[in-house]
Amino acid sequence: MKGSVTVILPHFSINGVTKVALNEVINFTNIQIISVIKERRMFPFTIPNLKIKYVTESEIFSRLRYPHHIDFLDSYVGDLIISHNKAGAIAAHRLYKRTRVPYVAYEHNADQNGINGTLIKFERADVKESLESATVLLANSKTTAMDLETLYGVRAKVLYPGCYHFPSKDIINNKENHYLVVHFISKNDTFDILYKLLNRNKEIRIIIAGARKYGWQLVYTVFKLKFGGRVDFIFDPDDNVIAQLYKRSKMLLNTGIESFGMSPLEAAGYGTPSVAVRGSGIFEVLRDTTEILSFEKNNVEELDRIIRQHSNDPTSLEHIGEKAWDKSRKFDWNAHRQQLFKSIDSS
Repeated sequence: MKGSVTVILPHFSINGVTKVALNEVINFTNIQIISVIKERRMFPFTIPNLKIKYVTESEIFSRLRYPHHIDFLDSYVGDLIISHNKAGAIAAHRLYKRTRVPYVAYEHNADQNGINGTLIKFERADVKESLESATVLLANSKTTAMDLETLYGVRAKVLYPGCYHFPSKDIINNKENHYLVVHFISKNDTFDILYKLLNRNKEIRIIIAGARKYGWQLVYTVFKLKFGGRVDFIFDPDDNVIAQLYKRSKMLLNTGIESFGMSPLEAAGYGTPSVAVRGSGIFEVLRDTTEILSFEKNNVEELDRIIRQHSNDPTSLEHIGEKAWDKSRKFDWNAHRQQLFKSIDSS
């Protein structure tokens, strides 16, 4: 696609939001990234003609309040701005007031009121004005859209993320005997549930793949000391590693509730079934019991029962994986991009 686009992210790092942000603009001639936080571990993604600008917290949330002080970003503003989450929307709005370049605000978490790992918190009035002023306001799920309307009185169009697929229906049904977790590694509810599961089910083996975040050392040390070889960590995996894990794992465990949850959809693209927390946005896309399995939040007993039941019935897992694969074909990145630019063109 001709022209240049500016993408504004809270973090340019290994996470689902960055993956969405880059895949949806990959066809632009020129791409500029503005990132509030500079991570030590960069996103392993190579794009031609990509420029990255790391803006300090004080610049993005103080200096940008005054349009005559932000000329240092002029060369990073293209023909269109696409912002992600509230930090991106606030920055895009302040740039818009200076440059009049239209912006898309794409929200992935309506409840988030700051930037993880920083002391930055958002004023509700700033968030509301930034969302209301967007040329197009998007949400990653109906759940997020409803939450945005409740919290800020704004209406967002739903645009689901995309996923990858085999070029043909080449699903491996003889999966390896391990379960997969794809999530950033830090002290949070996801790992509390996994700890209880491993403690309860002495036979299960889990591979955890994700970026190292705040407190990852504690999680790693506790899990390895307690469970040894029953749990393996793969830090900062690139797309090729993740693809092989999705392809060969028996099942994906998505143990934290999410506004959408890209991992189950990506796993579906490789014919691998998932179990996720009821109430997550992924159930807007994959049908419970036939295309994905579900358990109640924090109910380790139910999660363990599902795992044991389907471990003894591999045919049922194959059937769910095939159904999920069929559904996931509707959500590739080309379809995502087409819907994104259709929304922009019709605004």
